[in-house]
Amino acid sequence: KVNASKVEYLKNIQKNYQDYFPTIRKLMTSEKLLGPVIHEVYGPVGELISTEARYLQAIDIALGAKSQNIVVASVKVASDCINLLKKERLGRATFLPLDNLKYSSIDERTRDMIKNIPGVEGIASDLVKTDAAYGSAIESLLGRIIVASDFASGQDVQKKMASKFTVVTLEGEIFYPGGAIVGGQSKDNRQSPLSKKIEIQNLEKEMDEQKKALDAVKNQDLMSQRTLSQMVDQLKKLENQYNLCKQALWQKNKTIEDLTGKQRESTQSISVQKQKLQALNQKLERLNKELAEIETAYNQAREVAKVQESDDYAQEIRQKLDDLRLKISESQMIITQTKGEIAGFDQQIVLMQEQLTHQAARKKALAEEMAGYQNDSMKLLQLQEKLGADHDRLSKMIAAHRDTNKKSAELQKTNAQRLETLQEEIKNDNHQLIIDNDIKNTISTQLNSLQLQMNHWEENIYKSYEINYLMAEDAYRQLEAENKLDALDLSEEHQRTLREKIGALGNVNLNAIEEYEEIITRHDFMKSQMDDLKAGKSELLDIINTLYDAMTEQFKANFIKLQENFTRIFSILFEGGRAYLEFTDPSGVLEGGIELVAQPPGKRLRHISLLSGGEKSMVAIALLFSFLEINPSPFCVIDEVDAALDDHNIYRYITYLKKVAEHNQFITITHRRTTLEVCDNLYGVSMSKDGVSQLVSVRLTDYA
Repeated sequence: KVNASKVEYLKNIQKNYQDYFPTIRKLMTSEKLLGPVIHEVYGPVGELISTEARYLQAIDIALGAKSQNIVVASVKVASDCINLLKKERLGRATFLPLDNLKYSSIDERTRDMIKNIPGVEGIASDLVKTDAAYGSAIESLLGRIIVASDFASGQDVQKKMASKFTVVTLEGEIFYPGGAIVGGQSKDNRQSPLSKKIEIQNLEKEMDEQKKALDAVKNQDLMSQRTLSQMVDQLKKLENQYNLCKQALWQKNKTIEDLTGKQRESTQSISVQKQKLQALNQKLERLNKELAEIETAYNQAREVAKVQESDDYAQEIRQKLDDLRLKISESQMIITQTKGEIAGFDQQIVLMQEQLTHQAARKKALAEEMAGYQNDSMKLLQLQEKLGADHDRLSKMIAAHRDTNKKSAELQKTNAQRLETLQEEIKNDNHQLIIDNDIKNTISTQLNSLQLQMNHWEENIYKSYEINYLMAEDAYRQLEAENKLDALDLSEEHQRTLREKIGALGNVNLNAIEEYEEIITRHDFMKSQMDDLKAGKSELLDIINTLYDAMTEQFKANFIKLQENFTRIFSILFEGGRAYLEFTDPSGVLEGGIELVAQPPGKRLRHISLLSGGEKSMVAIALLFSFLEINPSPFCVIDEVDAALDDHNIYRYITYLKKVAEHNQFITITHRRTTLEVCDNLYGVSMSKDGVSQLVSVRLTDYA
């Protein structure tokens, strides 16, 4: 989001041409004023080209202010734009009409030679990208500039190419054909249009990479959530199966416990019944013994009764026998009942043994099934632990991704807020700057007003007390130094006394209000005049800067031509040797001077001040003819330039003079016969004895 905001900000700067001079910006945004012509105004050079980041500084330095030049379709379009600039007083601009550009490119042989030089990156026009329609404009600006990798490589290229071309290094040094070298670091760190283009491309590329990375993280997060959801569903199914197995195992254990309890109760009941049966058998045996004893006694009693037939005794015996029979009958019934119960218990024991056997088998089956469930439960627990570990790992990964996303979102939010804050601060700073400027102007006005008022007060003080401000200040400082300020009487009574004394000094100025209104009116008028002067000054400064740039470019172009002509003519006049011109200050060609260095044949390279008189004259003649080739004149007057020349030098001089005279007219003042011989007409001035000058003329062409 921060990058998108920055890209939008940079594109807005490009769209509004805020990197260019006010004239260029106003012209490129004057679609209503230009009308249909705006479609044939292609834009500044800086907007029509692009290059790699590696060559950015070199191309910026090579173009310099030429990046502000406007490429147009034709001379007519350039004329329309210039007329608009004049009409609207928008300033000056340089135009490159595609149908009027004349330039010389580097030939193929020289290109091949340049490519074989170590450290050469290429020709500047080949290192930029532009539409084919604008190729001629770019070639005219960069077609004769060589880009080298570093200072040493640039110096090597300059030597091998005999200083024919401008060389620019990747670090920004410039080697001019005349030998001048420009380098260093500019204090102005503003970005060029080319650098903003590259920054926009880098930001858009970074935004695409961030978008891809964000999409990958989102996809990975989605896959992790899906995997986690599947794991959670599988874990829930396994937990349900585990709970069902656990419930079935609990039911089986409960059944086994119930059967075991019933078996234990049946065993206890059988044991009790056996004890009862044993007690009944013992009782039955005891009763049988008693019955036998009674029968024995009864038989004995019968025998005795036979002997002694006593009714009472017999009756008693019969009664006892009946009682015994009744007891025996009851005992037999109890025995029969007990045997029935024992038989029932035996049947129950058999059933319970069968049931116990069945339950034992069932218990064994349940134990095996329980062991299987336990194994399954162990496997489920292990799987649950594994799933739990996977769940924890995925949860940590998701939490980490969420934290990362949250931090990224917070960072984006913070950066966005920071950007908004910075934009708001910039806006506030601009607003505050305007307010501060207004306050500054207001304060300046108030200061001037206060100064006037202070001057007025000084005049009043002088008129009233015959002292000036400095005297009053000295008196105040003296009182302060003597610590007498606190001792001053500032009471109302004392002030009233002073006011009375002041009142006694004279009347109050009743015209103060009228004077104040007059001063205010005059101040407002002067302020409006000052604003107009400032606006005019700003426009004049823009015009001066434009003129300065144009003069600099024109001066450099003519200087290069002059240098080439001078070097060539010097070699002709001296029949060899070497000479060149150079700026004393390449960074300020209009303010600096020009030095002339010459090397006649057979001598060392030296400054012109070290040459002889004749050599100086020949150098001056070469320079004069160099100027004539650049800017021919209808006629030239030469005043005894051959006075210091020997015959050989005069011959070379008049030979070249005859060649130049084919296209120019010369008036030569000379006393040398050799020079007179090449003239077409001779005019001699002589003075007679009476002091009157006489003119004698001879047309040599009539005698040829």
